Amino acid sequence: MCKNRSLKTRLKKGETLYGIFFEELRSNYFSMFLENAGYDFGIIDLEHCHYSWVELGNMLPCFHHSNVSAIVRVPEIRKECFQIPMDLGVAGIMVPNVESAEEARRCVEWMSYPPRGKRGIATCRPHTRFINENFQQLCPQANDEKLLVIQIESRQGLEHLEEILAVEGIDVVFVGNADLSISMGVPNTLEAGSELRKAQEKILQTAMQHGIVGGGNVGNPKIIRELQPLGMRLVTLLSDVEIFHKGLGDALHTVKGGLA
Repeated sequence: MCKNRSLKTRLKKGETLYGIFFEELRSNYFSMFLENAGYDFGIIDLEHCHYSWVELGNMLPCFHHSNVSAIVRVPEIRKECFQIPMDLGVAGIMVPNVESAEEARRCVEWMSYPPRGKRGIATCRPHTRFINENFQQLCPQANDEKLLVIQIESRQGLEHLEEILAVEGIDVVFVGNADLSISMGVPNTLEAGSELRKAQEKILQTAMQHGIVGGGNVGNPKIIRELQPLGMRLVTLLSDVEIFHKGLGDALHTVKGGLA
């Protein structure tokens, strides 16, 4: 439903895509702000944040008519956590803290229509513009276009990395560096040579070997440039809250500095 090519198609073409997390602010027009600023996607966070299904449904229509795509980070691996946002027409699903191959397989199952998965069929919904489409044609097309992003953000996920990424149907592995640093008991720094950086590089290199795109939450252009050759091409920079805080502070400092 997005005006441009799907995120999945763009990543397959080798593009590096940039987005932000939505954590607190609510607007039916966020995609316009992102599009005007040059972003490619926004991730609406249902893991840590208190967006309701109704609010999600109200936020998504603007994305459907823009060049910016919406990804939803689900709170856990349950049927409705995949079914509802997918039927609302999101471009992809992000799943936090995947720690085993079995969890990865369940993600693929709830994400995908049969025969690949177990996603239920409801054609007359927002993802089809409420048109009762031919599901024999719809199902394989949706399976090919929708993006599955899994997060590795624990020591256990890191230990089971090979078998997790061997599961067919994963498109992006996204490093959750904050949680991973806590789980590993190391500082949350991605500077070269740090233990966390070594873990991130291992995740990205393993993903490349399996033909999977890498992703991460990195706001430092130097680190982004260093990690791009390892396949990190789905990048989040900040959250809406961080951008809001920075904008508030910059505006006030500018005015006060001019009055000094």
